[in-house]
Amino acid sequence: MNWRVRWLFPVKTRTTLFVHHLQEACWKEGKQPWQLPKTIVDDIRKLAGKPNWLEIAVTNPYIFHGILTLAVIAVIVLQRP
Repeated sequence: MNWRVRWLFPVKTRTTLFVHHLQEACWKEGKQPWQLPKTIVDDIRKLAGKPNWLEIAVTNPYIFHGILTLAVIAVIVLQRP
């Protein structure tokens, strides 16, 4: 994860929770993570929590740079008389 996400959002907590539940499912099923059914992994992802739209925007470099570009253009346009 990049620094913006680590500083602004609880990524470490969500990742730790996801890994913990995934390990439990692997031990219980006796399989590796890639061998688990998709439904089990999806349920574990729901337990850990989903990133919201703001976190996705900050994580994605294209969206983040687009937002910064729009902000700079808006400042320049608003500064002109």
